[in-house]
Amino acid sequence: MESFHPHGSGPLCGARIQYIIESNHGILGAIGFSSAAYRLRDRERWIGWDDNTRDRHLGLVINNSRFLILPQVRVPNLASFLLARAVKTVCRDWQATYGQRPVLIETFVDPVHHRGTCYLAANWRHIGRTSGRGRRDNNDDLSPKEIFVLPLTADWRSRLGGREPTPPRDWIEAELANTGLGDKRLHRRAIRLCREFYANPQALLHQACRGEAALKGAYRFFRNQRVDMASILQGHYHSTTERVRKHKGVVLAVQDTTSLNYNAIRSAQGLGPIDAKKTQGLLVHDTMAFTDQGVPLGLIDVQAWARKKKEFRKVPEGIKWLHSLGAARTLQQTCPGKKIVSVGDREADYYELFLETQQPASPDLLVRVQHAQSLADSEENLWTHISDCPLAGIQEVRVPAKAGRKARVARLDIRFDQLTLAPPKSKTGSDPVTLWAVSARERKKPARGRRLEWLLLTTVAVESFEEACERLNWYGVRWGIEVYHRTLKSGCRIEDRLLRHGDAIKSCLALDMIVAWRVYFLTKQGREIPDWPCTELLEETEWKALTAHIDNNASPADPPPWARPWS
Repeated sequence: MESFHPHGSGPLCGARIQYIIESNHGILGAIGFSSAAYRLRDRERWIGWDDNTRDRHLGLVINNSRFLILPQVRVPNLASFLLARAVKTVCRDWQATYGQRPVLIETFVDPVHHRGTCYLAANWRHIGRTSGRGRRDNNDDLSPKEIFVLPLTADWRSRLGGREPTPPRDWIEAELANTGLGDKRLHRRAIRLCREFYANPQALLHQACRGEAALKGAYRFFRNQRVDMASILQGHYHSTTERVRKHKGVVLAVQDTTSLNYNAIRSAQGLGPIDAKKTQGLLVHDTMAFTDQGVPLGLIDVQAWARKKKEFRKVPEGIKWLHSLGAARTLQQTCPGKKIVSVGDREADYYELFLETQQPASPDLLVRVQHAQSLADSEENLWTHISDCPLAGIQEVRVPAKAGRKARVARLDIRFDQLTLAPPKSKTGSDPVTLWAVSARERKKPARGRRLEWLLLTTVAVESFEEACERLNWYGVRWGIEVYHRTLKSGCRIEDRLLRHGDAIKSCLALDMIVAWRVYFLTKQGREIPDWPCTELLEETEWKALTAHIDNNASPADPPPWARPWS
């Protein structure tokens, strides 16, 4: 453990049992169990414990404190197999040693080093994140860890004295149930502010917060050092993961960057230039999970930062694409068996991104090509090669009207091929990357405007005309994140939140992003699934108010026929 485990061998807290893992080939690793952490907010909420109930039943919970497989041991599925064997063994030994048979096992996974894939494969459940205070509730400044648990009996909640969680009052309470704020008062304030923003998305802060006391509370909340964007969005990320898990198709993790103009805020701190005119603001790179039909399931990653003045011309911002791909990888591992495809525009034509997808357990990738990249073992570049490929078929696409351009139906020539990209000259020693290319080019140049032409690169195999058209449709979903950004700026007026510090703006932005997602989600669902009952998405008071408004009925008992489908 001292040599190979990121956190060393301990010390382990309280009661403990440690095992060496051996086989006919020698020592494979080690695993250790110890007393459970004294206080965990997300665990207590999940079980339904108050402080007194926790103190009485904590002895029935143990902690998998250490788990190590030696780095030279590489056997598929070994980790999940060993976890299952260790759980059976420690239950028997713990009862023999300490007189109590465990009912629940918990463990903490450091996301800096691991993603907990082996625990998910062994049927453990991810229930939240620690606050970073240490296992014995000391004041150590530790990085937050992901919490995984394994119930050992069917009646585990009753044996632990827990209660079923109280159903949330509305979608906001459900969406923010797993925030990482770490304080009940801050959690309640976040829910209250989100409700106020959702009730009147276009209102300014002083208009949304009804009353001077509520406005002062909002300012205190956004200035609080314990409140940040990541903590607020943590609950939304968790809810997005649940929606992804329930979806029965491909999930597209679309990422894009937008800039927020806060030039109207004088003498504000924590902002930076967003354009050549030195306009002050923030850059936001967010990743939204969509269905292949374009329905937004929620955000999975948000990065917000301010450029420094000296960095405007040369900013190493390519890392944002890798960070987003990492979030998609986490989603892929949290939802095993689900196909996740990371989608990016021409700015994502980034060799390091392609190279990262070659790593194990990486999600698939689909990006639009910007550069004429060289091919391995060929003098041709990517564009020249794909133009020489045979025509696979013709796809008709409706192009909507735009300023100075009439709506039309474009006929696109579809070509595809598998190819291998050579690494850039600046990446000497890097490996070539094998991908599939899909080209769509309009046959006839329109009278006004440019000819449509897309060239896509993807890690998903393309072996037929139908599959090539499907990849093009996937990329078409990318437009949804542009609509989301427009909803944020014009629908929620996030650039009019005139707070005095960049950190406070980011915290406020987190709530606005959740509200904007909900507005966009409802709009999209209404158009894509017109037969979905309104009671699935609207609160009782909401659909009754709509019914009264349309039918002049003050107190309808049931949703009328027109309100049942989304028509």
